[in-house]
Amino acid sequence: MPPEVIALLLTAAPSAAPTALSVDDAVAQALKTAPTVHRAEVSQDQAQLTTLRANLDRFSLRVDASVQELWTKSNVWGDGGSPEVTLGLSNLSARLEVPIFSGFRVEANVARAEHLEDASAHAVIAERRSVALAAARAYWSVRRVSLLADVTEAAIRRLERAELATKARVDAGLAPPLDANRALSRRRLQEAQLIDSRGQQRELERQLAILLGLDVPITLVEAPVLDERVPIEDELLAEARAQRPEVKEIDARLQAQQESIRFALSDYYPQLGVFGLFQLGNNPSLAGAGNRAVLASANPFGSFVGDVQLGVQLSLNIFDTLNTWTAVKRERIEAARLAQERLRILRVVDTDVRTAYAKLVRLVGLVRKLESAREIALDNVQISESRYQDGDALVLDLLEAQLELFDVERQRTDALVEHMTARAEIDAAIGRSGAMPSPEGE
Repeated sequence: MPPEVIALLLTAAPSAAPTALSVDDAVAQALKTAPTVHRAEVSQDQAQLTTLRANLDRFSLRVDASVQELWTKSNVWGDGGSPEVTLGLSNLSARLEVPIFSGFRVEANVARAEHLEDASAHAVIAERRSVALAAARAYWSVRRVSLLADVTEAAIRRLERAELATKARVDAGLAPPLDANRALSRRRLQEAQLIDSRGQQRELERQLAILLGLDVPITLVEAPVLDERVPIEDELLAEARAQRPEVKEIDARLQAQQESIRFALSDYYPQLGVFGLFQLGNNPSLAGAGNRAVLASANPFGSFVGDVQLGVQLSLNIFDTLNTWTAVKRERIEAARLAQERLRILRVVDTDVRTAYAKLVRLVGLVRKLESAREIALDNVQISESRYQDGDALVLDLLEAQLELFDVERQRTDALVEHMTARAEIDAAIGRSGAMPSPEGE
């Protein structure tokens, strides 16, 4: 590469040492900083709190204390008035309520909360899957530009060798000066393309760093490698239907909705519960009546009495203007909507798997063919260089062979990077990460 090109690239390079990132590093960093993942985790915390609150409905224990000091004077404008009265009131109460039969309301509420908690956990996994796939795609998008720039650099080095051979023949009078100009012009075009590619690479690396929440320069080091193993499509589809977090989430929401229906139906049933009330003070209340007794005393802590009340409460709704019927109907309609949503998600899963599989098969075959074409193009360059040096070929033949090799290498690099992206898409489509399983029989 000419010194002026090297100087230009160096002056544009960042002064700080870049951080080397593999694709796994990029995905891990994205999962660590993605706000959508943290938002899903907050929703999961809320669902766990809701489950705790639902379980606490199995009983109710409330302890209250109150102290009041009152001064009263009645008939202020009447004849003679009335004496002043000072009252000190205090009460400590503990009330325990336990539902004996709630029409399955409590059980349904707990089960619904647990299913929604499961759904929120799967939603976190689904969001992590989405972020990981986006990070992998962004990584290989940037890596593609840098690898294509490497291909351009390799083409420039080959053109430099061809230019030296052309100059030698021109200096010896064996070739016209036009050959040297043609070789130089082709190299200049490749150098211009290299500057543009490296500039795009730096721009995309900065964008990726921002996406990953990094404030330091980065450099991508993952090398794409062809993996010729192709999984079995039906096995991938079965695994995706069983493992995709979106499917598990909608299944959990469907189960929660069935419990919502049972919760709404509970209003058709009688409600039976028992309670116990213990009070200590001079201002006890009567359970169910709301009245309070007053033991006259100016001292709120005087004339204490203890009071224990036990009771059974049965309630039954006779008619509520079809409120219960409409509530049950509404919950069943929502269940039907969720069932259709599940079918939609399954179709999305099938589309993701089948599309990613077809893409992977295409790219594996394409890379294989381009590998073979690259070997042929490289051999053609060597033959053309030898023939040109012997005077048996024109410089246009040599440059054409160089251009053919450059084109094949660009296509191969592009297909290889797309193949790596397809692998990531396959893993995401089936709801897992890791190495691709081997086909049966391998």
